[in-house]
Amino acid sequence: MAQILAFCLQAKRKTRIMYQINLSFEQLKTYLTVLTSRNLLMHKSNSYVTTDKGYHFLEAFAQLNDALDDHASIAFVEVIRENCAEAGLKGASGDVSKMLALINKIKRR
Repeated sequence: MAQILAFCLQAKRKTRIMYQINLSFEQLKTYLTVLTSRNLLMHKSNSYVTTDKGYHFLEAFAQLNDALDDHASIAFVEVIRENCAEAGLKGASGDVSKMLALINKIKRR
């Protein structure tokens, strides 16, 4: 979900999100519903954009990662992936290297 929020810092259409984050259409619909219902993402003119609340979520995510060393960061991302898989939300957490790259990008802001 963090990948979607980071990708949508500028407005993106569904198809672009789906291909960039490597999701099936069903997965995409599920994630967009969850993120918009929690006001982390906003649907606007056929596009989705991260809200202020979503941006604060990304900042908190990066801060949490700052508290962890590299080994713990990888373990943390693995837990996210496992929880997503158990919830039937496969793919959105991406691979570990993409998640760590995203976290590092957010840290630099």
